Amino acid sequence: MIKLLITFGLLVSMAGYTAPIPDIQDLESLAGEGESVCAIYIYRQGCPYCRALESEVLQPMVAGGEFEQFCMGRLDWEGGELTDFDGTATSSQAIVARYGVVVVPTIVFVDAAGRQLTDSLVGYQGSELYFALLRKRYRQAAL
Repeated sequence: MIKLLITFGLLVSMAGYTAPIPDIQDLESLAGEGESVCAIYIYRQGCPYCRALESEVLQPMVAGGEFEQFCMGRLDWEGGELTDFDGTATSSQAIVARYGVVVVPTIVFVDAAGRQLTDSLVGYQGSELYFALLRKRYRQAAL
């Protein structure tokens, strides 16, 4: 099963299957799951593109087991305090600024120390291209 830190868990029903995309409260624990690549999905409440990305791409990939090889969690752009990769206190705004996120949805691939491994996936224009881009970025990050 996919290694994730589950705090609140957004549940979306898909043909009788419910798969969580958990919210991140502790990046150190997320990275401590032993995976070499972690994906941070940055979203905003009420963002229609974020909802579409979750329901059309992320939830089906979680349900299909495609994220088993790396950890993934979501971070609310406007969220509050959380624990950083090194165990220190930080905020979601600081994480957003660290990775240069200016639009949501954005997915950032990092290592266990929080170093960005590849270009971020920014925005969402539909599932056809996004599936391929997400897989490509994961392969690049895993090298």
